[in-house]
Formats: sequence, structure tokens, C-alpha cells
Amino acid sequence: GEALCFVGEPGVGKTEGARFIAWCLQLPFTHLQVTEETLPDEFLGTPGYDPTVGTYFKWGRLPRAIKVPGIVLSDEINLGQEAIRQTYRSLNGESATIFLDGEEDTEKHIVTKHKDCFHLLSLNPAWDARNLGTTEMADADVRRMSYLYVQEPPAAVLKDIIMAKLEAAGLEISA
Repeated sequence: GEALCFVGEPGVGKTEGARFIAWCLQLPFTHLQVTEETLPDEFLGTPGYDPTVGTYFKWGRLPRAIKVPGIVLSDEINLGQEAIRQTYRSLNGESATIFLDGEEDTEKHIVTKHKDCFHLLSLNPAWDARNLGTTEMADADVRRMSYLYVQEPPAAVLKDIIMAKLEAAGLEISA
């Protein structure tokens, strides 16, 4: 029931690992990149008004993604603003629900994850000084996830991966 969180340096394959899981399960893959500049309204949603329909809630990228079957990767969540990180607490908890716009008692602002939506996360380690902008995750968040630490493969394996990619692209390079 816990969300799987990939932890590792940039470029080690966390996103590709999630994409591969989606491919193996034959499920759609949604990549939600989080940065320091990601606005909570864009990511979570915001109330709106239209004279023809009245007040409505415009769903952000995260609620739209979790309402349908598939694999959803929230990438580098420890770069996001606190409002975004807090949303994951209830999503990754037992209820698998997020409350938007602070309106826990307003049913139209509640989104429950689809039963066939599998939510994955990734982090760049905050304890590594090379990962500027990352923050430590709160204990409440850490306890709601299972972790898979991803390291760069050995040089020989990395060379094989690069050569296979080049061959698939129809390119040849002498080893």
C-alpha cells in the first residue's frame, strides 16, 4: 500500500525505471516533473469562475493523472514547494485521497486515486550538496513510502547500454 520512491543521483535511470514498469504492466505512463518553479495552482488545481457555469474547480496535473488507470511518476518531489509536498501525505496514506484548496469538507475538492493508478515518486538525495534546491522530506512523508535506491551501473554495463541505444538508432561507433 505504500508508494514506491526511487532515490538516486540525476541521470541514474529513476524515470526510465518507472517508464519500464509501465511498459511491463502495459499501462499508460504519466511523468509529472516537479521543480522549484512548479506552481501549486498549476500542479494541484485552482478554483475558477465562468458566467455560463458558475464557480468550478480546474484540476491540476496531479489530480488529472491519478483519476485514471496508469503509472504516475512524481519526479523530484523534494524540489517542490511545501504546498505540493504536503499534498502527497494524504495521497500516499491509506485513504489515497488528496484534498485541494484546503476544503476538506467540500466534496468537489476531493480526489481519490483510481484503484488501477499506481503512484511512484523519485527524489534526488537532499544530503548530497550537489543537489542544490532539494529539501529533506518530513517524517510524515518518509513513513508513507518504500524506497528503492538507484545507483549508476558499472562502466561496462553503461557502455553496453549506450552501444545498444546507438545501434537501435541506426548509428555505429567503433568501441
